[in-house]
Amino acid sequence: GVSIGYSGVAARIARVHQYGLRDQVGPGAIAKYPQRELLGISAADERLIYNAVINSLGSAGK
Repeated sequence: GVSIGYSGVAARIARVHQYGLRDQVGPGAIAKYPQRELLGISAADERLIYNAVINSLGSAGK
């Protein structure tokens, strides 16, 4: 399969914001972040992407 994402510090920051977690913002200071999805895919988006990929694969051999 294929996956995309972040690594290192960017991954930690992305995870904190994606799920609304707590994170250290300075020595001894912790902040609770609101959940802010970086990439949200709805069921309709997923169907659209799926159909586009299938249609593309179907026409690849022509």
